[in-house]
Amino acid sequence: MNESSVVDTHVVDSHVVDSHAAESLLFLNLSPALELDLIDWLLLRPEVDGFTSIHGYGHGSAHALSNIAEQVTGKARRVQIQVILSEEQWPGLLAALQQEFAGSDLFYWVSPVLCSGALSAG
Repeated sequence: MNESSVVDTHVVDSHVVDSHAAESLLFLNLSPALELDLIDWLLLRPEVDGFTSIHGYGHGSAHALSNIAEQVTGKARRVQIQVILSEEQWPGLLAALQQEFAGSDLFYWVSPVLCSGALSAG
């Protein structure tokens, strides 16, 4: 079977889900001090339909922890924001983030989205 004849879809609850919709998940890991400014900024971006924010902790070496309390506990409060974007959109958003938030305590990574969708009522 050649590659062009392979259909990249799955059936979930009688619905066909395209598993290669060319989406990416942009993760932003940031200091809580940046949270409100970054959320306001994202809400104004036309390419962002929505996003998820999660409060948690970052763990790492002493140089990544900024104060004595964090160094003693081995953790620092962090906020993670997750944004699903098309493969064409995330580079532009990342470039705009770099311009707006350069030098901020913000770490990012991008992962492919294999499949996404909403579960429908039976």
